[in-house]
This record gives sequence, structure tokens and C-alpha cells, in this order.
Amino acid sequence: MTESLRLAQALAIALAAAAAAEAADFRPINPGDIYDIELCEGPVLGSSRVIGLAGAYSAVAEEAVGIPWNPASVANRTYYSGDLFDWNLAFDFILGNAFRSGHFDFDNNDRSLKSNLWVIHLGGMLQVGPAGAGAYLRSQNLSLKDGSGREYEGGMLQGQFCLGLALFDHQLVSGLSLRYGSFDIHEKVDRNNKYGLNSTGLELGMLLRPNSQPWRLSFVVFGPMSNEITDISSSPPAGIVLPSGVSVPWELRIGFSYLAGLRQYNMTPLYKRKSAATVSAASGEGAEPAADKKEEEDEDRLDREYKGGNHVLICFELLLQGNGREAIGTDGFFNQEYEDAGRTTTVSPRLGAEIEPLRRRLRVRTGMYWEPGRFKDFSGRLHWTFCVQIRLFDISFLGDYSISASLAWDVTHRYSNVTFGLGFWN
Repeated sequence: MTESLRLAQALAIALAAAAAAEAADFRPINPGDIYDIELCEGPVLGSSRVIGLAGAYSAVAEEAVGIPWNPASVANRTYYSGDLFDWNLAFDFILGNAFRSGHFDFDNNDRSLKSNLWVIHLGGMLQVGPAGAGAYLRSQNLSLKDGSGREYEGGMLQGQFCLGLALFDHQLVSGLSLRYGSFDIHEKVDRNNKYGLNSTGLELGMLLRPNSQPWRLSFVVFGPMSNEITDISSSPPAGIVLPSGVSVPWELRIGFSYLAGLRQYNMTPLYKRKSAATVSAASGEGAEPAADKKEEEDEDRLDREYKGGNHVLICFELLLQGNGREAIGTDGFFNQEYEDAGRTTTVSPRLGAEIEPLRRRLRVRTGMYWEPGRFKDFSGRLHWTFCVQIRLFDISFLGDYSISASLAWDVTHRYSNVTFGLGFWN
């Protein structure tokens, strides 16, 4: 009987210790605690095309939507880029918590975020010959109330400003990006009562795209971001302990993409071939054989008229994210519960595919990616993504363009989002 009692006491002590340890992971944030908010990519938040390809986009790196995945995108000329000057715009609206009311686990820590999430993405770039420049902004907004009923609004803004250059006849493209992040929380009535901080960091991206080859390779590295507090709240929300900064871990992306279909993947941009033909004509070189001339005319016609065709694009990427400082997730801050985040390096494999079943009318994308757990005792989860893009109509404004609309889904355990996109069909 005595031995049974001792065993029961030992078991009770062990269970109490385990419960205390687990409670420590989710204990309330107390006054005097020093912590950061970890801003780390978990679920893929990007354009509808990027989400459809499960985030495996660094080795595609086309147009303004590619800036957050590889800064070399600003200088990566597509085959249909026919003029010395070119430009591109992107707009996407991401509606989080889609069809998951009360079961929206954004941080993958098995807790539901109390507030709805919506994100706006806006980007643009300008290309001049082999050089390019661009910018991309991502805005995320949340709201909360304190114990006294005061309403507060919180916002996170991430921006990138990029410069890029294509070398060796556009076979090697490089890009450098300044990444900027800001976090602020202010009282809805008194906007002067606010707390804010800024962070900055550098990102380097490379894209290898050998001429006439159907594949591309990418390498992107991003260093940790610095912190600077810009505002101190005079009257913070009751029960809210403000962070000392943000923690953004280093990242490394290694990507591969392969295209099979009507056209070559890595064609020399049309503007460059036009320039070469003009120089050749001015130098008085002899006329080309009729067969070569016809082949060049057919190729130029394809470049002018092509706005789609049956193809298969396969993309694969590995994303490594490093460990950071003592930090918690974004919903941990809004719930004011402390938990360890980002204490180990994590790996996220991603695989996506794109096809065009209806030429010049419909494109379909799908993929899968692993979202690793950034919190202690929580494993990762597998996402499935899907996207449809429809070509709507053509316009003539600073050139001839086709307008398209797209819709993308990202679904996994306790999380989903819907993304609406409007852009160009190329």
C-alpha cells in the first residue's frame, strides 16, 4: 500500500511538472518581460501565381510579383519584352481566415487568431536594357481591444526596393534588395498614442538562365534585420506589454525550374535581337539566306503575337530559415501569451506546376509545400495550393497588353486563404 501511494505521489508530481512546463510555454507576458516579435514567413503570402506554385518562385523570377522571392526579378527580361524600356505592375488582395471562422491558426501553434487577417500586395518595376529597378509593398492589418474597452489598431508593413543587372547576354541575372519592415500599434481615437519600430536588411539574389536551355537555377540569401524604435506609447493598452523589437531570421532560397512547351524558356529578349539586327543592317552586311530570314520572321511573329500556349512549368525550391533572438509570434503578441519562436533552423521544401489547358484563355497551377514548425513542441504542416488565371480582354496603353484575373487557394490544417489578383496575361 505504501509503495502504491509513493508511486501515485511520484506520478502526480511528474504530471504537475509536465503541466507546469507546458504552461510556461504559454504563460502570460508579464510587465518587465523583454521580447521581440518574430516576423517569419510561414504560410506563403504572395501573388496568386506564386501561391498557386506553392511559393517555389525564386527560379522563375518573372515580373513584379517575383520581387519578394528573388530581387533579380527586376532585371530578368521575359522573352516577350520587346522594347528597350519595359515596365510591370502587380496587385493582389489576400483574405485570410477564409472559411475558417474560429479555426484560423496563422502561426502554426495550434491556437486560433482572434482577429481577421487581410493583406494587400502592391508592386512595380521599370527595366532599361539589361538593368532594372523595382519596389514591392506588403501591408498586414489587425485590431484589438484592451480590458478597459479602448480600441487599438496594429499594422505591419514590409517593403523592398531593388536594383538588378543582367550579365552575359542575360544568362546571369543579379539583384540587390533593401528590405524594410515596420510595426506599429496605436489607439484608434488618439493616434498620437502609439508605439512603433523599424527594421532594415539586405538581400542578394542570383538567377542562372542559360540561353536556349529549358531550366533555371536560383540562389537568394537574406541577412537578419536591424531594429530601431521610432515611437514610445504614452499610454499602452491595458494589459499589453510592448515588444522591444522584431526578429527577422536569415533566409536562404535555392530553386530550380523547368519549362516544356511551345517556346524556349530562356530566349534572348526581343529588344536585344532587334538591336542586333539594326546594327547588322547599319554595318552593311550581306543579306541573309531566305530560309534564315523566314525563320527569324516566324520567331519575331511568335514574340509579337504569343500570349499563351500549351506548356508545363515545374518548380522546386528549398527555403532555409535561421534561428533568431528571444521572440514570440504575431498572434502571441496580440493574445499576450509568451512562447518560444524560431529557436532552430527550419527547412521548407516546395513543389509547384503550371499548365495552360486552354490556349490564351486559361492557366491552372497547383502545388504543395511543407510549413515547418517555428515553435517548440509543434511540428510542421503540409499545404495544398491551387490557382486559376483567366484572360479577360486586351488594352492599348503604353503598348499592347492583355488583362487577366486570377483566384488562388492555400489550404492546410486550421488555416486557409483566398487570393484575388488582377494583372497582365503574358
